[in-house]
Amino acid sequence: MKPNTTRRRFIQASGLAVATTGVSMPVSAQTTDSTQGILADGITYEPDYGAFASGLFSGRVWRPKDLEQTVDDARNEFRANSDRWVSYGNWLLEEADVSPYGNAEIGVTFKHDYFLKSEETTETTVVADYDDATDRFTDLDWLLESPEDPDFEVTLTNNTAENASDELSEFRRKFIDDDGDDHELPSNEYLNTIAGKYAFAIGVGEDASNVLELLLGWSP
Repeated sequence: MKPNTTRRRFIQASGLAVATTGVSMPVSAQTTDSTQGILADGITYEPDYGAFASGLFSGRVWRPKDLEQTVDDARNEFRANSDRWVSYGNWLLEEADVSPYGNAEIGVTFKHDYFLKSEETTETTVVADYDDATDRFTDLDWLLESPEDPDFEVTLTNNTAENASDELSEFRRKFIDDDGDDHELPSNEYLNTIAGKYAFAIGVGEDASNVLELLLGWSP
């Protein structure tokens, strides 16, 4: 059965506490209030303050670029590798004791909202197809259109939007095997670096999100 996931739960389930409390990974949804993503119900990690500080510094460096290009970059990276993400999601089900969201339509808004510039937004939709009979993902797609009846919605604002394409490609290169035989869980150092990178975005309501939260149910 699909959990009742809301944007409010996304925010309430995230925060700096994740970066400062030691928890083992992976963790099942039955034993934690981890955030629900499309592929997993939360990837957690042990604190690594050196990696966190590195991400904290890099997260403050941001130069705005064209929003349309930002959206295209993220969608193109994801769609070109959607089969790999499907494979990774199914591997997580088998190896990492996670719970998928199942069939889902997710509204993903890209937003520019920065000093001396007018606000810009672009609405997109991620669609996940899941076979309940086999308990496996069959397809993932990212559409350049507004969602009709989203199960939940996230907003990628400013640097979280700008970084989406790079984070998707970096995660794919590091942890997703092209042949599907040698996937890996994200390293502890990597997750701490991301936590530091987005520490300043925590607590900003619906804008406190990043692209990895959408897929893996994990947020700094």
